[in-house]
Amino acid sequence: MECFLAYFDILGFKEFVDNNNEEYVDKFIHNLFRDSQSALSGDNYIDCSPYRYVPDLSKASVHSIHISDSIIFWTEDVSLESFKNIVECASLFLKRSIYVTFPVRGCIVAGNITFEPVLIKNQKGITFHNSLLYGKALIEAYLKAELQDWAGCYIDKTASSRVEDQIISDLIYANTVVYYPIPFKHSTKSMSMLYE
Repeated sequence: MECFLAYFDILGFKEFVDNNNEEYVDKFIHNLFRDSQSALSGDNYIDCSPYRYVPDLSKASVHSIHISDSIIFWTEDVSLESFKNIVECASLFLKRSIYVTFPVRGCIVAGNITFEPVLIKNQKGITFHNSLLYGKALIEAYLKAELQDWAGCYIDKTASSRVEDQIISDLIYANTVVYYPIPFKHSTKSMSMLYE
């Protein structure tokens, strides 16, 4: 399936887990889940009172999966609406993560993936979870995220080239994205947030 995909990696995750007790780690991981759900909902919430609001996932138009210290979002297709949805979701997730839980590094690409969730449960209640998520888009997003030397996310040319420049300008004007030179590891080369 061709889609837009945003891959995020939590920076310093191993050290965080190694240097904190389980209760503290659990609290931050649950906050990270909340951050991704809030981003998926577009910051829309349901009142589950008293004193509790939860993200309204009925508003979600982007898929998501957490795998250890990786958070992945993807769309159903490569339409203009899907581009806007993935960029807005990634932007909200990035902001919330950096301000509230963890610094993250990511990349948005366009390409092909396959997703096949499987859950098998036997009579004893033992489960086999196997959510197959693979494809060139995932590998490309992972590799390009790993090259960056900062906490942030950029829109790769494979994704930005799918939309008109005016859409990018509108997202910049709305403060959803920022045009910024990106530092890369082992190189003095930098890449802009929007174009290679």
